[in-house]
Amino acid sequence: PTAAAISYGIKTNEPQTVVVYDLGGGTFDVTILRVDNDQIRTIATGGDHKLGGKDWDKKIIDYIVTQVCQSTGDDPGDIYTDTELMGDLSLKAEKIKIDLTQKPNAKVKFNGETVVLSREQFDQMTSDLLESTIQMTHKVIDEAATKGLVKFDKILLVGGSTYMPQVENRVKQEFDNVLVEFCDPNQSVAKGAAIFAINQAAFAESSELTNDNGDNTPIFTKEEQEELKKNPIFRCAGDQVKPINIIDVTSSSIGARLLCDDGKTHIVNQVYKDTEIPCEYATTFGTVVENQTSMLLEIFENRSMDEYPDEALCKPLTSGSIGPLPSGLPINEPVNIIFKIDKQGMLYIDAEHKPSGVRKHMEVQFLNQISEEELARQKENFNALRRL
Repeated sequence: PTAAAISYGIKTNEPQTVVVYDLGGGTFDVTILRVDNDQIRTIATGGDHKLGGKDWDKKIIDYIVTQVCQSTGDDPGDIYTDTELMGDLSLKAEKIKIDLTQKPNAKVKFNGETVVLSREQFDQMTSDLLESTIQMTHKVIDEAATKGLVKFDKILLVGGSTYMPQVENRVKQEFDNVLVEFCDPNQSVAKGAAIFAINQAAFAESSELTNDNGDNTPIFTKEEQEELKKNPIFRCAGDQVKPINIIDVTSSSIGARLLCDDGKTHIVNQVYKDTEIPCEYATTFGTVVENQTSMLLEIFENRSMDEYPDEALCKPLTSGSIGPLPSGLPINEPVNIIFKIDKQGMLYIDAEHKPSGVRKHMEVQFLNQISEEELARQKENFNALRRL
């Protein structure tokens, strides 16, 4: 969404608040941004990383299988377990979806049968998917309202799946007082990313852009950077060339598993979703038993703004041992923890038991999750942490 906003932002001369509704093939993102010529500030973000055009395709697949099996008497399971048939059917389903963006009806031949699907039928059987995107859009708008932003100027449709007529129609119906327009759905993200990369190259210090050959040779000379700045695509209001400044936020909350006052372990959020980055948060955890010699620090991400998120919706990011700690420590022996997130969304976690000097450093890119097997193995080796 930020890249799409960059692509859009270079076309506007007036500051605007926009909602980027980004429905791609495999993910849905909705982000509210304040767009100025040289600055893009993310206000709130949300969505579903598992929802996308493929889910609309799945509805078509199920419809075709049902129709064919009703006609032939075949067992649907025989089709779903046949990888060759399913590969062919997946391609046909996507083609039907594309055909229905321009025609009221589409038909396909599959397994010796002809199946016809109307756009009206398609819209009805996928309405639950579309409604979920509308609900998520409202949720992000409500989150922005908590920050004092109650009005926005446009909704930008991004991502190839927004070409489905149902999307534009439903968004316009739901937000009838706001201008809804397409923002080059297939290419805006790629264009925005390219624009940002070139802009960063044009304004970066030479020490920030060096080759990987070890001699610190700048990738661009000063003269080449000046040539990049002449590109009219970066010409801002007032006929000045400026670097693009992106002020982003965390797309997820970051939580840690802790022993709480009820005597049970819970995931407790430490850094909340929509916090501006870079950011830093310091806290203190403690040991749970006397003479505890190690601790397990488990870190999770989630979309919740609650202190105690639903664990079923939390995804593990990383975990690690703090130790060995010196013997003889009392219960609630403090360990200092610092969470840092940089502009690239990299999470750094530093734990320190100051009296002994024992430290633990961990870092992880959001969405790089450890396997359940690895998490289970580490749980067997280390003890827990108590919340102080």
